[in-house]
Amino acid sequence: MPLAVNHGGNLRRQFLHKQLSTTSIGGACDLTTEQKERAKKWITRYRRNWDLFATEVLQIKLYPLQLFSLHMMGVSQEYNEIATRGAAKSWRCALAAIVVFCLYPYSEIVITSSTIPQASKLVEKKIRDEIIKKLSNYLLYMYEHEYIVITKSNTSDGGAYTIENKLNGSTISVLPCLESARGQRSTFNIYEESRLLKASIVSSVFEPMGHARQAKYLLNPKYNVARWQEKARSFYISSARYSYEWFAKKFRDTVTNYYTSKYEKYTPFAQDIFTAIEDGSRTWADYRKNKRSMSELDERKSTYTVMYIYNALNCWNTLRALQTTTHG
Repeated sequence: MPLAVNHGGNLRRQFLHKQLSTTSIGGACDLTTEQKERAKKWITRYRRNWDLFATEVLQIKLYPLQLFSLHMMGVSQEYNEIATRGAAKSWRCALAAIVVFCLYPYSEIVITSSTIPQASKLVEKKIRDEIIKKLSNYLLYMYEHEYIVITKSNTSDGGAYTIENKLNGSTISVLPCLESARGQRSTFNIYEESRLLKASIVSSVFEPMGHARQAKYLLNPKYNVARWQEKARSFYISSARYSYEWFAKKFRDTVTNYYTSKYEKYTPFAQDIFTAIEDGSRTWADYRKNKRSMSELDERKSTYTVMYIYNALNCWNTLRALQTTTHG
């Protein structure tokens, strides 16, 4: 007996095609001059303020420090953060990727993780189950109607995840830090838990991936000037360890470039457990519980007591400078 034909997939594709027809270039011709100018202003507002896009459009509630870090990511060519455990570093990596994914058509975002299971967890737990399904009705609608499509390749290395935005052509690829990633291209590189990554792979495989986003408006001679050319971006986020490790040197370079770079925007940022407690994302009970379970050596190495590395990296001065710049 033949199996019943499943028409569900075909119906979804027809619905998607119908919806996508409204996003064609020709559709913009139906807009008035006033509507086009209003659209430009809203796009500019959100591209300059990722934190506002996350709260106003995605409807995701953020703690003050999360708002601050997301905003600084959005205005930086290179963002480098050292943070305590429990500061939601992986989650903020995922959220930043989703913001870029929505705001910048034809973006190629690559999130780099230390292992394949860690990369898979980032997509399955952080992006799909938490950000899309639980926290944002906007993203859930897109996911249910197949505007956001998550796929996993069937390869011998365990498979790599790809997330596609069918409305604007953007993609997110989550890849382990291995030689096998060579050949990919990206407009945004996000290095999740960068201290666990191999510096040689980062410099030889992932950084060369970067290229400027190929936005269609750049085909217009009016915008084909240096001012509007976009640059590839890199975000490094890590917990703290010793100052002789490669990620610490990279952080020091970011601090130096924050003060000296004339053309690119570099942003260093740091927070410890006490900052997270003040912010409200962690509690004193969390601190006491973990402190009791640690040996003296573990406590020295732990990101719950990372004042020593902050002093070595001079990043408290940097943090004060950033606060003055933002709120002053």
